Amino acid sequence: MRIGIAGPISLGLLAYEGEGPCDLPARPGAPIVASIVNGLVRKGHQVVVFTTSTEITEPYVYSAGNPAICVAPGRTTHRSRDLYRVERAGLVDLMRSHPVDIINAEWSYDYAWAALDMRVPTLVTARDHARTIFMYSPDVFRLVRLAMSGYVLHRAQHISANSEYLQGRLAPSQRRKTRVIPNFFAPSLEDFSRESTRQGVNPDHPVIATVVNGFSRGKNVIAALRGFSLLQRKKPEAELCLIGEEMGEGGPAHDYAGSAGLTPGVRFVGRLPYNETLREIASAAVLLHPALEESFGMTGLEAMVVGTPVIAGRDSGNMPFLLDHGNAGVLCDVRSPQAIAAALLDVLTDQARAARIVQCAGEVARSKFSEDKVISAYIDYYRDILERDGR
Repeated sequence: MRIGIAGPISLGLLAYEGEGPCDLPARPGAPIVASIVNGLVRKGHQVVVFTTSTEITEPYVYSAGNPAICVAPGRTTHRSRDLYRVERAGLVDLMRSHPVDIINAEWSYDYAWAALDMRVPTLVTARDHARTIFMYSPDVFRLVRLAMSGYVLHRAQHISANSEYLQGRLAPSQRRKTRVIPNFFAPSLEDFSRESTRQGVNPDHPVIATVVNGFSRGKNVIAALRGFSLLQRKKPEAELCLIGEEMGEGGPAHDYAGSAGLTPGVRFVGRLPYNETLREIASAAVLLHPALEESFGMTGLEAMVVGTPVIAGRDSGNMPFLLDHGNAGVLCDVRSPQAIAAALLDVLTDQARAARIVQCAGEVARSKFSEDKVISAYIDYYRDILERDGR
């Protein structure tokens, strides 16, 4: 098959045999989408990537290898005012000039809208729930995204969701045309495991990693900061490492912590390249995942693979399923700083339990979320769609 993958993608994580393109536009994006592209290429399919970048003013095309890359110009401001009209038009032009058998559009927003306008067989992959996001962050931008998602999911004939939890959040008419295909971990993630890198946890200075993009109510960083402050009363040598957008010095998390007297022991790292984030997770004693809702929980899966025990919310969307209902991680009430502190103390002091969690987590990750299993599920769905559409 010749498969189009449309979405926000980390172009620098695409794998090539030999040399790939050396002049890729800057494009911060989703590592999971790059992993899907790499997995499809490894299965012998031709892939064309369709994405956007705010760093270019003219379309960028690389067609000398597999995958081919097509990048449309994007804007940094005013995109939501016209429902991403300029970006969608640029994507459609590239899709027309680089035809494929089927398009898999990631997320239910601008990329999926552009793919549906092509009127070729299209699979829309839902990776979040726009209504829930709006509930936690009720602003104009997310209201526009909510409207776009509703329009896209109504038009889409074929949908995949990355968890049963997310499928259950969709409207009944949408659920009926949805197949669950989970996220997966890339084989290269094994290179970051503690066993592979011979990394260990320093018991005299245990690091708690939290990877979060955005200081919103749903991300729940305030409870993480307060929980860590309570932990310090019994573990003053511990450190909280905040990684991700708005987590750096001078950012919203740092400003709040300073005003509340919660900066002692906290390292405000901010956004890191993907591989550096993985190294931080692999070297941490615990990954604290405080989000109130997760459609899947990719950071949690990455921690499971590299050997770092995970603490997450017992009511936080897909996290209980991902952590095998508490066997492959610790589930607690992440709304409660006291509960967070107790869970952290338990993992940091009970080494036998932490070891059991890590072993179970690795087994769960490799049995349920391997690249081979998930990419095969995507390919089966693509073939079913093409057969239904008479292609």
